[in-house]
Amino acid sequence: MDKFQAIRCALTIRKYGKISKAADVLFMAQPNLSRTLAALEEELGFALFSRSKKGLTVTSQGERYLTQAEGLLEELANLEKACRCEQLSHVTIATIESSLYINHILDAMQQYPELPIEFTENDLDEVIELVESEKAEFGLIIIPYSQQKNYEKYFSGHGLAYFPICRTPYFLLTNRQNPYFREGEKPDLNKLKHCILSSTQHSMRLKDESLGTYLPKECRILERNVRSSNMDFLDTFPNGVMITFQTHQRVLRRNDLISIPLRQLPLSMEYAYVCKKRKKLENPVKMILGVLCEEVKNELEGNLLE
Repeated sequence: MDKFQAIRCALTIRKYGKISKAADVLFMAQPNLSRTLAALEEELGFALFSRSKKGLTVTSQGERYLTQAEGLLEELANLEKACRCEQLSHVTIATIESSLYINHILDAMQQYPELPIEFTENDLDEVIELVESEKAEFGLIIIPYSQQKNYEKYFSGHGLAYFPICRTPYFLLTNRQNPYFREGEKPDLNKLKHCILSSTQHSMRLKDESLGTYLPKECRILERNVRSSNMDFLDTFPNGVMITFQTHQRVLRRNDLISIPLRQLPLSMEYAYVCKKRKKLENPVKMILGVLCEEVKNELEGNLLE
């Protein structure tokens, strides 16, 4: 085992105070971990820990050494990450118009300021074109789950691989002052006849035709094709409603909106990403993609479907 790994083992032992617990965390056999520690101490020429029946206690030399070593390892990790980032001129992400995706991309840009992240907000056709032409490393999309197989074939025909992230119900998005729908209550879709329903699926160039069969015939639908007016629409009409995918929590709070999952519908949305087939993503790109996927799932926790 190399010295860096041995130091990481010693840091884990310091954290838990027992060889047995540290061995479990490190997925190592206890005798192997004990030998690793003994070899490190022998090489250093001083004891990192004092042994007793109660466990291990860090010595004064051990505390000084391990504290500084921990800082150096962190600096080394940051240096490695920065050097990897220098290989990239930029990381371009294509995303459909979704506050959920966009806000998590912005969070990633703040979390990793050393990464040259760029993103473009597009409709689905443009996302496909950008990824297919390799002007974007990957594209974040949302599609009706009922059409997944058809679109998977469509993406494949454009040389793209499709990877699901998670699946949720549709969501009813409305003003908190809407008298017909309350947060935490099961929504009665018959009450939509008292509301103004906005057509909002234009941004995906997709439409789940079966959705209309679950809406009351008296439902008043306002056809729009400019997504930027969504908040104005909901702000103007207290009884305005959109049936759409999930909205980021910051946007909900900032605009005093509520998002209610429509679990009673046998329909769902799939959140996914596409990338070029057989294209190896650089490590920084894979890292950002992994972070975004995990954050999206965390945001949707409680509403995820199997």
